[in-house]
Amino acid sequence: MTTHDQQPQLQVKPQRRTFNPFSAFPLFSLLTLIGLLQLGGVFAGQPTLLYAQSIAPTLVPPTLVPAPDAGVTDALLSESGLARIQSEGKVRIGILYNAPPFGELNIRGDVTGFDADLARSIAEAWAVEVELEQVTRQTAIDMLRAGAVDLLIAGQVHHRELDAVVEFSQTYYYDNQSMLVRNDDGASILAHMADRNIGVVLGRRSEAAVEAWRQRSGININVRTYLTIDQAFSALLASEIDGLVDSQVTLNRLSVAQPGLAKFVEEPVAPEPYAIAVRRQDVNLRNLVNRTLQYLAENGRMEEIYGANFPNLQYPEDAITVWDGLGDEAPQPAQFSTSVPYPTQPVTPRLQSGQPVRVAGLNDLPEDATESQRLFDTVQRQVMEAVAARWRVPVEFIPNSADNAIDLVANGQADLAL
Repeated sequence: MTTHDQQPQLQVKPQRRTFNPFSAFPLFSLLTLIGLLQLGGVFAGQPTLLYAQSIAPTLVPPTLVPAPDAGVTDALLSESGLARIQSEGKVRIGILYNAPPFGELNIRGDVTGFDADLARSIAEAWAVEVELEQVTRQTAIDMLRAGAVDLLIAGQVHHRELDAVVEFSQTYYYDNQSMLVRNDDGASILAHMADRNIGVVLGRRSEAAVEAWRQRSGININVRTYLTIDQAFSALLASEIDGLVDSQVTLNRLSVAQPGLAKFVEEPVAPEPYAIAVRRQDVNLRNLVNRTLQYLAENGRMEEIYGANFPNLQYPEDAITVWDGLGDEAPQPAQFSTSVPYPTQPVTPRLQSGQPVRVAGLNDLPEDATESQRLFDTVQRQVMEAVAARWRVPVEFIPNSADNAIDLVANGQADLAL
């Protein structure tokens, strides 16, 4: 696992002193001033600001209140998102505007970051235009499901529970929920944090990660919540808490800004694989995205944009598994069908009724089979039996089906192919 503690030190800008007009005027003058400012805003067609914004605004202000259900429901897609991408020559990609180094709207109005560079690289490979649509942590999945964007490249962690909602690509970035402690702390593993105070930011993924860690480990900890990551980091340095949990990339940015004050506990709290999301059941678009990620990994583009956003770090060579037959040319949307291939009979309801999972791809071994052939056959059968046991269904191996395993799955005679 590549860590991020090799990044260069960040420079912290001193706070700008601002003039307070309210302390320089009596009450009557103050009210008059406010009225004139409001009137000026009306005639100008926009509100008048008493301060200059140093941070680009976001589409939806951060909120600690759970967003209401947008009413998006699952429905069978009539066609793949590839149809619109091909017809319009444009791909719409949802991205975060306030999550550096992945996505950030800078003061020039440009969206920068690793995710932004990846989005542009994908569009360039497909020879289409790219439209970067702002999403937030609260709106991203709903905007994708509603068809407002074609892809999500928004620091989206591949959570198992979201598999029932969207399709995920291969992982393109590996992060962790990690623990930061003071530099003089002796803790090196999570068990050393027993009965100590752990800080998290309210509403961030670290809350769920810490709770899951507590439940699976049985370790007693005292969790304290903060409104911002800066408040939590200050609490750590002030010894109000003993550890701070958040994404490793976020904590690393804090620690390099004030070097020598904090360090990471070696053991991560939870893995966080980042993946690109597409609408559920749009497997053709998902397959195109996967092929494109592999192409960008093979031609060195992933290494290039990774180095631009994570200085002095190299993109892991084995981060993206490359499939056989990738080729040297960039995959194109026109090479994939615009239809959505639905099975004539869904497999899950049949398995839920207690029927066996039908597995193709194995042949009956001849009497003179080698030891390695027998071992490989045994391993494949045991793996599938273990999977079926977790599903609480029996398994049925279709005999002598190695040569036509894919065809059996395609025509519904088998559920899986090994």
